[in-house]
Amino acid sequence: MTVPHRRNTQIDGFDGPRVAAADSKSSPHITLGDLELFHSGKMEAPALSLLEEHLLVCPPCAHRAEVIAQCMNVIRAGIIAWD
Repeated sequence: MTVPHRRNTQIDGFDGPRVAAADSKSSPHITLGDLELFHSGKMEAPALSLLEEHLLVCPPCAHRAEVIAQCMNVIRAGIIAWD
């Protein structure tokens, strides 16, 4: 399965949202772009379910997801304050 709007989306051992690592070799971790889609509510099933399952078993990705969530909350707060 691939996410339709992403390129280089295949990695080993994970059939959800994915992308090749910066060194062009496969990485078993979720990309920042996919985490941003997840936290912005723009990721659709079945990719959403696969990403959520991966977050349950991968501490590095779960940590990155939390950091992205915090960043997006800061951005949202700034947008609200701007209005």
